[in-house]
Amino acid sequence: VTTTAGDGSGNALFGVDLSMVVSSKTWGGEETTEWVLVVENTGQNQADVNLALDEITGGACSNQGDLSPSLSESSVSLAANETEEVIVSLDVDTEEEADKYCWEITGTVTSDPTGNSSDVKNSNNAILEPI
Repeated sequence: VTTTAGDGSGNALFGVDLSMVVSSKTWGGEETTEWVLVVENTGQNQADVNLALDEITGGACSNQGDLSPSLSESSVSLAANETEEVIVSLDVDTEEEADKYCWEITGTVTSDPTGNSSDVKNSNNAILEPI
């Protein structure tokens, strides 16, 4: 079962849903900016979920350069219908240019023998504004 952000499936044996507590964040001069990613096991079985963070370029998204967001956890293990919060952190130099930077977080259920349970959350609203 492949889900889309906010669409989670609760009837499948395996499933995952990713959501952001704050779907967009504007930086206003803090050294570190954080978002909360909620990982939910929408399946009926125990799930081991790997998380991967990739940059998005093109369109309205600028090249990230030295900006490198990180996840507090790269994998989580969840019982059926359980959720866990993972922190997405971004260290920002105060000299960073104001622009729009985009990332994509993919959660994949590694314990799914079909390999089809995953979800993608675009955190494409990380906007750096001058303070």
